[in-house]
Amino acid sequence: YEDTSASSLDLEGFDVDSILKVLCMLRVVCTAPRPYFWIWRRSRFVAAKCLPTPQQVSRRLLEISSEPHSLSEDLLQSFFYAWLLVMCLLVFLTRLSPDPTELADAVWHHVLLNVFSMILHRVSCIFLFIRLTHMDLKRGVSNMTLEAQSTRLTYVEGKMD
Repeated sequence: YEDTSASSLDLEGFDVDSILKVLCMLRVVCTAPRPYFWIWRRSRFVAAKCLPTPQQVSRRLLEISSEPHSLSEDLLQSFFYAWLLVMCLLVFLTRLSPDPTELADAVWHHVLLNVFSMILHRVSCIFLFIRLTHMDLKRGVSNMTLEAQSTRLTYVEGKMD
């Protein structure tokens, strides 16, 4: 009699830990370029922030956010989602075995934290967007800039200078 239920998945002869290690190393290697993209994007935002008027800042920020990501950024993001899916499936199957490894348990917790952080990040971005769109922000040229760059003329009716 052979038990073929899902709760006793036989992974004997299948070195799951080696596959998990390789997948984890691939993930680390693929995260190496991310700081470059962060620094590059931050420098563009800082340059936009230094523009002379709020209207120019706003226009430049919209241009930056509407530009498509580079192909390498898109590939790295697609790899991350594929990695997350493969890791979920592999670790889930490994945890179905009667004796899951310590690495499989650690990776399972890591994957769960990744998914949780992605959900939390998206929800917090939505709430931040809602909050910022309903705030009464000061827009336009600041009073200090307006006073420094303007000349006041007084008009008295009937008097010509």
